[in-house]
Amino acid sequence: VVFCKGVAGNKAPNEHELRCMVEAAGGQIIPLPEISSIAPDVAAKAIVIISDPVLPGQISGPIAKIAEVGGGVFSTTWLFDSFFHQKLVGMKLRRKLETEMTSNYEPSVLTPRSINNVQSFESPFH
Repeated sequence: VVFCKGVAGNKAPNEHELRCMVEAAGGQIIPLPEISSIAPDVAAKAIVIISDPVLPGQISGPIAKIAEVGGGVFSTTWLFDSFFHQKLVGMKLRRKLETEMTSNYEPSVLTPRSINNVQSFESPFH
C-alpha cells in the first residue's frame, strides 16, 4: 500500500495510525520515496491511496506508473470501506473491468471514474 502525499493527517489518521491499520490487516506499506524503485511485478500488485477528493499532483510521476502497470488507485473512502467490511471491495471487479466489460458488472457495487486519465473506482458507501 502506498499513501500519496497529503493523505495522512488530511481528513485521515496520521501516518503512524494508517501504517498500523494497514499492517494489522496484513498489508505492507511502501514508503513514498521508494516507489520509483519498486519492481514492475510489485507495482502491479500495489494499492495506491489518494485523498477524497483527489489533491492536485497526487496521481503523477511514479504513482501514474504504478497505475499504468496495473496497480490500483483508490480513495481513502474506499480504504476505510474496506476496513469496515473487512474485504477489499471491488478488487476482482476492477481487474475484470480493466480488460473488458463483463456481464457480472454490478453498477450498485462500484462506479468507475477517471482521475487524471487513471481509472479508479468509488464506492457507494461514502
